[in-house]
Amino acid sequence: MSKWISVEDELPNDESGYKVLVSANDIVGQWVEILNYNGKCWIVDGGVEYPAIVTHWMPLPKPPTK
Repeated sequence: MSKWISVEDELPNDESGYKVLVSANDIVGQWVEILNYNGKCWIVDGGVEYPAIVTHWMPLPKPPTK
């Protein structure tokens, strides 16, 4: 399994459609989401910029084969 990567250390590549699991937070709390990174900002499905602060990310696991 992958380990969390700090956004201060590395960002995911910006390939179109490349989704990653992120840990994000704001004044309400902390949670995980699946997002895209476009090389400048975090994007939710539909192309909208993600408003919360992303602190860490990791690649999604491969889907099951059976």
